Amino acid sequence: MQTAYQGTTVGHIYEKNRVFAVAVVLPPEERTRVSTIADLPLRNAAGAYVFLREVADIRETSGRYEVLHLNGRRVQTVTCNVAGGATEAFVAQAKKRIQAATARRGAAERLAPILMTALVTGLGLLPLVIGLHTAGREIEGPVALVILGGLITSTTLNLLVLPTLAAYWGRFPGPKPGEGG
Repeated sequence: MQTAYQGTTVGHIYEKNRVFAVAVVLPPEERTRVSTIADLPLRNAAGAYVFLREVADIRETSGRYEVLHLNGRRVQTVTCNVAGGATEAFVAQAKKRIQAATARRGAAERLAPILMTALVTGLGLLPLVIGLHTAGREIEGPVALVILGGLITSTTLNLLVLPTLAAYWGRFPGPKPGEGG
């Protein structure tokens, strides 16, 4: 869907000192017909292809185009019909999966800054820790060792323990009534 409507860069053309991106996107006339949209192939995680019409109801409606926002961030509403099961159980399972994905995504977004900060600080303290028992470093050496230990502990907590706790006990509230417009 994203490739069809927003385009995807698939390569580059180099002409002297200029670089041109090569993008794949549906022609404008094919992006407006419901029949063309319904025939878009989608690939699932296993690599099998299905047509969009097989997994979604595609229909043309009239209405206002609206982009919802909550606290300065875009909000997307997803609706679905539950067939052959209890709606409450489906909602509970969906919330649990969304919380886990949110915790995982938060950890992934914070991974690089946390690791870079810890690595730079650790490398700066490493000479003091290596020369721990050198004369003249009776105070600096042990302090550097304590700081390095705290750095390792806090990094481990931030990257492993906190996302796990957030996924298990975290509450990620949705928009309150009247917000998000």
